[in-house]
Amino acid sequence: MFYTGLVSVTFRKLDIAGVVDAATRAGLGGIEWGGDIHVPHGNLEAAAAAAKLCKDAGLCCYSYGSYYRAGKSTDKGEVIETALALGAPNIRIWAGTKGSADTTPTERAEIVADIAKFAEDANKHGLTVTFEWHGGTLTDDTDSALALLDELGHPQNVYLYWQPNQYRPLEYNLDALRKAAPYLLHVHVFNWDGPKKYPLRNDGGVWKKYLDVIREHGKPSQSHGLLLEFSHDDTVEAMLDDAEYLKSLL
Repeated sequence: MFYTGLVSVTFRKLDIAGVVDAATRAGLGGIEWGGDIHVPHGNLEAAAAAAKLCKDAGLCCYSYGSYYRAGKSTDKGEVIETALALGAPNIRIWAGTKGSADTTPTERAEIVADIAKFAEDANKHGLTVTFEWHGGTLTDDTDSALALLDELGHPQNVYLYWQPNQYRPLEYNLDALRKAAPYLLHVHVFNWDGPKKYPLRNDGGVWKKYLDVIREHGKPSQSHGLLLEFSHDDTVEAMLDDAEYLKSLL
């Protein structure tokens, strides 16, 4: 039901080979490649290089973490083309550029229409589409994120990401995850308290609770990538320890 991976933005200062080496040393299964530094939108050469290095290392390219902003970005074709060159089965996008409370009904309708077209085009290539679960977008609130799926008509190739909101209490995050779990694909894994980052093993048992929620409320047929994102001191060594702890939970 779970497999492990690394989000490449964890190490923006490393090159593609360095990220592959870090994931390999950690014994992780694959990588979500970011579209900002390592594999920019439309850079098919970088995508091919990342794909080859992953294949040679026995790693999967789980997802293309694009920076496509629905309702604003205009490079849909380049994003899809890059994901295909990368061999990634999923594209992560962002649901707009503003928080749900600040988005007008007209703006929301435009975002929904853009996502629907993106999902339709991606589906032609057998790709899934997921939303970054993040502030400043329509997934900043659980009810808004679920309403977004309703507004889209629940296309078969559209899913949610999830990550804890480090500014909200545990019960809020557990409730959010219970509601999101049936529509979940991947999870970004970290241990933050507000802006402060801590070793994952110092989570006080929180991530075990999150995984239990996914096991109970997620679709039994759906596997989920647990993708490490950032480490408490931004070093590979810290990430290696996070990876060991994460694997121990499985």
